[in-house]
Amino acid sequence: MAEHLSERLANLFLLIKEKNPHKPSAANLVFSGGVSANQYLRGKLEQSCNKAGYQLCTTDLSLCTDNALMIAWAGYEQFLLQGASHITFDARSRWPLTMIS
Repeated sequence: MAEHLSERLANLFLLIKEKNPHKPSAANLVFSGGVSANQYLRGKLEQSCNKAGYQLCTTDLSLCTDNALMIAWAGYEQFLLQGASHITFDARSRWPLTMIS
């Protein structure tokens, strides 16, 4: 996966260069969120950025969190305020894009 993303990023940099032969004034790529804690992926993206003359901007690893904790905390707070949910459907790992009836 990291190699695929790195290749796609390299292709994007080439496309940008073709469309605009002058280097952009802000040649940065921001990489954030939980996935940015992946050191291998960070390294691959940094290599692509360096090769194209871009700078990879990331946050400190301690700030690379996932939304799962925030969602769990919000659920906990709602449980404390309103008690257990009365939702009656089963959770599935893959929901269809159609409406639930």
